[in-house]
Amino acid sequence: MIYSNTDTKNFKTLWHEYVGPTLGKWPLKQFLSATQKQEKWFADLVRPRLFLPDQFGGVYYPVDVTTFSVGRNHHVAETIASEADPLTKFGADPWSALAYFANPLRVWNRSPVGEDQSINEAIAADAPKDRVVLGDYHILTYEFDLDDIEFLKKQLSWLRTSGNKLDSPIGGLFKHCSGYADFSGITVNYSGSKSLHIHVVFSTALARQKLGLDGCGATELRDGFATHWERLHETLLPILGVEGLRADSALRFAEAFRRVPNGCRQIDKTHLLGIPVGTLVPQITLWEKSRERASGNDLPLFWTPEAFGGTMPTRKGTTKSQPQRAAKPVGDMSQEEIAYCGERLREWYPGWPRFDHFDFDGRKWSALFRNSEADRNPASIMREDYSTIHLAGRDATDLKPRRLPYDLGVMLRLWRGQLARKQGREDDVVLLDDLIAAPPTQPLTEIEQKFRDDVIDNASAATAMNRFFRATIPVNPVMMVVGPEGVGKTSVVMAQHHEIAADLERRGESTLAMYAFADYKTADEKCAAFNKLQRTNGFVGVTIPSFSRMYEEECQRLGLKVLSTVEAARSGFSSRFSAIRQRQPQVMDRFRQRHAQAWSQVGSQQPVFFAVHQVAHDWWKNSPTRTMWARSYWMDDLGDDRDAILRKETNLGLLVHDEVKWQSVVDAQPEAVVRWVEDMTNQDRRVWGANRANLSDRLRSFESFANQHDRPLVGENPLTFEDTQRIADVVGGLGSWDHVVTADSREYGIRYSKANDNADSEDEVGFRNMYAERHGRDWRVVSKRWWSGVADRVILLTTEAVPMAVARTADPDIAVFELESPKSRRDYVDVYADRSVCGDNLASLCAEFRAARPNDSWFIVSNRVATLTDTMTHVGARGSNALKGLDILQTMTWMTAFEYEQLQALNAWTGRNDLVGLRHIDEFNQTCGRNLGFRHRGDARHTLLVNLRLLKVLLDHHAGVLGRARYGLCLHMDSDQRYEATGRAKSRAA
Repeated sequence: MIYSNTDTKNFKTLWHEYVGPTLGKWPLKQFLSATQKQEKWFADLVRPRLFLPDQFGGVYYPVDVTTFSVGRNHHVAETIASEADPLTKFGADPWSALAYFANPLRVWNRSPVGEDQSINEAIAADAPKDRVVLGDYHILTYEFDLDDIEFLKKQLSWLRTSGNKLDSPIGGLFKHCSGYADFSGITVNYSGSKSLHIHVVFSTALARQKLGLDGCGATELRDGFATHWERLHETLLPILGVEGLRADSALRFAEAFRRVPNGCRQIDKTHLLGIPVGTLVPQITLWEKSRERASGNDLPLFWTPEAFGGTMPTRKGTTKSQPQRAAKPVGDMSQEEIAYCGERLREWYPGWPRFDHFDFDGRKWSALFRNSEADRNPASIMREDYSTIHLAGRDATDLKPRRLPYDLGVMLRLWRGQLARKQGREDDVVLLDDLIAAPPTQPLTEIEQKFRDDVIDNASAATAMNRFFRATIPVNPVMMVVGPEGVGKTSVVMAQHHEIAADLERRGESTLAMYAFADYKTADEKCAAFNKLQRTNGFVGVTIPSFSRMYEEECQRLGLKVLSTVEAARSGFSSRFSAIRQRQPQVMDRFRQRHAQAWSQVGSQQPVFFAVHQVAHDWWKNSPTRTMWARSYWMDDLGDDRDAILRKETNLGLLVHDEVKWQSVVDAQPEAVVRWVEDMTNQDRRVWGANRANLSDRLRSFESFANQHDRPLVGENPLTFEDTQRIADVVGGLGSWDHVVTADSREYGIRYSKANDNADSEDEVGFRNMYAERHGRDWRVVSKRWWSGVADRVILLTTEAVPMAVARTADPDIAVFELESPKSRRDYVDVYADRSVCGDNLASLCAEFRAARPNDSWFIVSNRVATLTDTMTHVGARGSNALKGLDILQTMTWMTAFEYEQLQALNAWTGRNDLVGLRHIDEFNQTCGRNLGFRHRGDARHTLLVNLRLLKVLLDHHAGVLGRARYGLCLHMDSDQRYEATGRAKSRAA
């Protein structure tokens, strides 16, 4: 509770003595009920964000007990936020002692010039209005401060209803604001005197994502927030029935102090209700409701770019095109065009809602609709960028209008083109293909185009690849190379290694290198290949396992129990490494021996490390996985500079990361997971905010919080302590999570179906809903950026489109090169499509395929076929050279609902609409590339078993992704299948 039991009793007495006699029975009930219930959503929203330090000082919500604090400073916020258990210091919840708060400001940088710090702050601090920042939430506050008993009664009546709280006037405001995707909730509290403070809360996450709002300066933000305050003010007045009045204009500014819900004020002058001077009066929350679920992309944003100085910059290097969006605003329309377009809208919507009129804001058009004959003030609206009507106002509750075929902006331009054709103005006719946005594309560089022109076979590919890397590695600190399977990307870099190292040495950079692969088997194979290429050049490759891998190997060798991270923490050790060193010294002896063996193998030559991806990702950390492979690690005389010496010895000049996955580039988590970790770290900042993490303290904090709050699910499993630590490191300042909301990219061609839909079977309804239910969910995404500074030259290699698309957004400074080979031989895949191809049937279908061909030997690449011989998963086959010359059968079916949701989150984050389809094509290309294309030997055959409905989706709904298929499709279907998948399949896929 915010208020203590003692305070609650005192406040009830206060209400009985002063509210009841003056305001009457119903207001008294409101105050008593609010005191008993004590709503605290608002406090729970702001409290974790009271003070968030960063490298520039921090961002904070100014809070105080007086309006006279210097510069709206951060001291009170920081004091409350820094207390792991605030009640220990304050003896009660400090929130209840607060009187004022303002929207987020940035801490100013102080430059002390004298002993009197308070004087220095008053002089050096930028004014609060110059430090306005974009927090996670912005609160618009409205107060009607009239010295009138009757008007206070009227204000309290805004909150009352006989039933549903949304039927009250404030509920009407809530309904109106719910028409915006970024609305979060409303809190109304008593000011402690003669008025209410109405706090309307909006999230800024979507504005950051879609408008680039975090690129604004303090002045633009302050002015923009004030403009939006005015806009909502005009809507609020008629809803509350107070046209002609004006709320306190000072509160339109972000830095203005306003009353804290569930805080307190001390009466310092004559009180409207007769409460004596000196009495503490609670600013009790009388009405509060949060939005239970974020809406999808069909709703408009409350925040608009024009108010903040124009269209906001999008994320650098990111293409923000969306499917079926007007390429540009419609612009001015003549009266004749307005009338014609209005007629078309009335034809499309013959019932209710009914088109009423157009509105033009100087840049874009909106269509306004009436919801019924009695609806005299049309509030339902469709803006240019949307194909649906946002329902608002009277009689909107049960209306379900259909979508336009395309966004309103597209339709307006098409209708204007129709009118132009009727009038004989052929030059003004507009075609649909000219209006619908195409998927994001990147222009080819000269070197990419040359590669496409030159590569026709394996020999020309090797020559072109060699020329490409010699030209690009010296001038690109971080580069991603996307190319066909088997084209020899890694092999060419390894063959050039001595030349690359010489370039590094000439520039005075480290010559130590690492090659990272998906698994240790591949790392060992590549290390052997490297040594054949480079041993005569003075380089020797050695495979280095991670600390965890080597520890598990040695425990197995010695017959010891593996100590887990959790076990080490429970035993009070600050790290797992410390626990092993103390409890299992024989393991440390084995570490020493393996270290000696590795460096004996290197001898006087230059080492080149071969490892797995995670070792490369964590190399920037000062962890045993890195430092234990330094040549001097086991020397005892390194002194106080030991860590610096070990890090210097392991500084990388070159890192080559093979087969990058999107998971290597970003971390994507459901909003509930990150929010849970944020709440945990905010509750115990002394543990999670420490520069050096103490494992034992972290586990104790994690388990304590988990006992109070159920752990969220990651996929189907509860969040683990290990994943919590990783996410907490990001929450704590290593990165910044972006909030996104999943939406239907239309790649699976699904729609939500009711169970009683007569047109669909129960299985069909269940299938559609499994994916449709994944839309409108909140996610967080963050760039991992481990590649930044990990080596002087970083080369990321992949064959896939999804990691490339994600990388362009994750770090626009990565130089991305797409090396395709359209002139090389195009191999074809035999495709058999059937509805029965699904996860549960894969093993039996593959067995039946083999049984029908007893004289052939087919190697199977598929998931869920482990019971069969000669099989490999799609992940296991990734990058493998072991399947050359073999006949391969692969499968393709629907992805899991959770993976689908992940990719929709990435679609939202990157501004794309094709990542679901591209994931299917990437898997197809990867597996086909094991025995086709540049790895094709002899007469090797390749067959695909694919779900018929999935094939139809890839052909009909998103044919553009098939352009990334490097291998042709030769469909084998009966007449029914051919009809269902359409007769266009072969021509579009080939």
